[in-house]
Amino acid sequence: MFQTRRIGWTLVVLMLSGFAGCDNTVTESDIQKWTNNEVGLRRIREVVIDAKQPLATRIRALEVMVEKGRGMEIRVRSMTDLILDDADRAQVLGGAVDSFIRAIEEKRPHLLAAKDAVMMSARYIAPEQFERARKAIAAWAFADLNWDLGSDDVKAKIQSRLSIGQIVDLGPYGYEAAAIIVSNAFNVEQMLRFLVDAKTPEASALAVKALRKLHQTRLVTGFELDGLSRMVAPAAANYLLELSRSDALEQELRDAAYSFALSIFRNKELPDAVDARDAAVTFIMESLKKASPNDRWYFARNIVELSAGSRLAEVLKTFPDDTSYASAEEDAAKSVMDFCFDLADLKDPTKFAPAIAASLKSGHRVQKAIAIICAKTAEMGSLIPALNTYAELVEKEEDVSLADLLGEDVTLGTLGRNALEGLALIAAARTALGEGKLTKEQFENKKFLIVVEYELSGDAYKTGIDERYNAWIESQSAKGAEAPTEAAKPVEAPPASAVVAPTVEAPSNP
Repeated sequence: MFQTRRIGWTLVVLMLSGFAGCDNTVTESDIQKWTNNEVGLRRIREVVIDAKQPLATRIRALEVMVEKGRGMEIRVRSMTDLILDDADRAQVLGGAVDSFIRAIEEKRPHLLAAKDAVMMSARYIAPEQFERARKAIAAWAFADLNWDLGSDDVKAKIQSRLSIGQIVDLGPYGYEAAAIIVSNAFNVEQMLRFLVDAKTPEASALAVKALRKLHQTRLVTGFELDGLSRMVAPAAANYLLELSRSDALEQELRDAAYSFALSIFRNKELPDAVDARDAAVTFIMESLKKASPNDRWYFARNIVELSAGSRLAEVLKTFPDDTSYASAEEDAAKSVMDFCFDLADLKDPTKFAPAIAASLKSGHRVQKAIAIICAKTAEMGSLIPALNTYAELVEKEEDVSLADLLGEDVTLGTLGRNALEGLALIAAARTALGEGKLTKEQFENKKFLIVVEYELSGDAYKTGIDERYNAWIESQSAKGAEAPTEAAKPVEAPPASAVVAPTVEAPSNP
């Protein structure tokens, strides 16, 4: 056994020595012959890495390996890796890749092997050369691929030409092919991930187009919703909104789709943000008009947020005057408060006073109630004259009950009086903040207590707020929080008449 091995290696050495001979010139015939067996391929490798050989011969050796195929194309990179000089390696591999690209462009018989050789060498060739290669490969592989093909045709064409990994390596030249693959329901996760990770408007638009077509034949999956959610693209957000209203989806997926859409619209990097959000608001507005009592406030708050308050007047007009508020899972008073707090959180909320004033003047009792609470929450001092008109209704026959909305003893009159006094209390607290008697956190807490108490008025209102605020201060002290010396002292509120405000036309028919 040992003797046989010695004889075998001796023959290999003699053969390799014979290849060199007295004449080192390597011919085309030599190269063709050497690619027929492993021993010859070792000689090919010697030629490729030998800087003394003519550049054209070394390149030709790699070309012949690819032309003959049979898996030899995978050795191109491993052989060139053995060239130690970077510049020399770049010349040899670059020249070979140029040849491979021409084979692809001219659709020569060995183009599949040429394509594989190029893709496996991608990291080692010049960017501009790889760009040319990707264009050539995509032009060949996808020439007859289109959105109208059946799934079997798409699968057969792709699988006979490229691997999924190679499509990804084509970068933007592979986007449309990836989308067509997704639309035909195979390799969906890999191709959708490729399009989402691209983070370009083109890739996102194609992904949405693909999913729309895919979902005509099967239901949406959580993975696909997640993919849409990670696209910072109006098209993705709009499609998510549509899915949120699809009867074919389970409620959990519909809720997720809606939430994902809002997340995209809130993204500061959203392209064409103003137009996209306007379109979304219009869409959500249609949902609001026919929303259930449970969804009504959610849609309303989203519209106010996405429109930055510009559609407030329109939103207020959608609230009906009926008994449906009591059937919602959340207490109507809390829903109103949350809506008004969202309005107050907008930049310069007092600029929306005209919309609130319009509801105070022309709205029905529910719309007026919402407007009164929002006027207090957003500190709209300019509406004091209008609020005073309602306050004067207390204990008069023309006062209007809000028992089915905000509580048994609440009327438009008592709500108006509470708002007037609440504005004065908030103004006093803001003055204390400016004088350093309250920290920002303390002011926010006091304002919150003033706003959420909407039933009381007079001494009971002020005393109740002071008691709750002081209890909060004590709880903070127990936690080790530091408070200004005068922070826990009740702040005297000026009378409502002391708050200066421009005249606003009073509402009619309260």
